[in-house]
Amino acid sequence: MMSKNKLQVVLTVSLLLNAFLLGVMVSGHFMHKPPFPPPGGPGGPGGPEMMFEKAVEAVDAAYREDVAKTVTEKFTLAKERREDMRTTFEQIEAVLSAETFDRDVFLALEEEIHAQDEAIKNSISSMMMSIASSLPDDQRVKFFNEFFKNKPPHFGKKDRQ
Repeated sequence: MMSKNKLQVVLTVSLLLNAFLLGVMVSGHFMHKPPFPPPGGPGGPGGPEMMFEKAVEAVDAAYREDVAKTVTEKFTLAKERREDMRTTFEQIEAVLSAETFDRDVFLALEEEIHAQDEAIKNSISSMMMSIASSLPDDQRVKFFNEFFKNKPPHFGKKDRQ
């Protein structure tokens, strides 16, 4: 049989452990943040494409088809460029994990992936400019209010972590 002191220590440790676990569970419940990227990745349900789809639905029917066409064309280009980036990144992984490191190849691939990233950003920027300049002011406001209402939690934050 356990002595009274040992039993008190065991019960105290058990009580503290339970309190700690309860604190973790409660804080996890209240501090829960939705996952980003959304399920299915950046192009999956709830991603940037959803932001634009909801925004397209916000404009009047007379403008919807033209705006949807612009969004579809630009996203098709962006998807192609993202796939190119994946291929380039796989090449970077291969260079970095090779037995011997080829600095020149690495630098060329880094330059290529930065150019691909810039092309995607330019495509999205071009899409937003095209939409903004093609819509009357009231429709532009509807579109972008809806667009920014659906932004991910970190969108536009200066200090991303």
